[in-house]
Amino acid sequence: MDYEELEEYLDMNWINDVREEEKEYDKFYSAGLSSVNVIFVLVNDGKIDNVKTRRLVLDNDSRLSWLCLVENMDEFLRKGYVVSNVLKYSVVAKPEDILRGDMNNMLKYDIVESSSDIVFEPTVRFMHDISCVCCIMEKKCLKSKNSTTRRVYVELCKSKVGKGTRKRIFK
Repeated sequence: MDYEELEEYLDMNWINDVREEEKEYDKFYSAGLSSVNVIFVLVNDGKIDNVKTRRLVLDNDSRLSWLCLVENMDEFLRKGYVVSNVLKYSVVAKPEDILRGDMNNMLKYDIVESSSDIVFEPTVRFMHDISCVCCIMEKKCLKSKNSTTRRVYVELCKSKVGKGTRKRIFK
């Protein structure tokens, strides 16, 4: 008996029907994140200058690589901004926590070390959009020149004294 005959004999359509009915409840099960919002906050002279948001795709391990983040920061780095802080906001919730109504310690934020990948833990699917990365970037200010500081040049003169000896004299 081959697979097609077995499928007709067992009538496996009911499995597909159950999966279709259960699809609506998938949002209550835990899964790894597939993408995350990255918010770039551009600060100039202590004031928020602009806010840009981008949606970035994560690796299979729910990991955002530092290289991918830097590639998206490149536009702002060229404009003279430097990375001040990188913060990771995430929701760590299991279906059991939601059923119990236990919302304590669900929202976490971490300060991410520079040049390290950002890893997100699996969470309930309907809360995936809450997780994000916030990059605070400050405008690099140029140091102003101090107009009161001046260079002093010392001229050195050569004078011949005696036979073949040279003596340097300050003016």
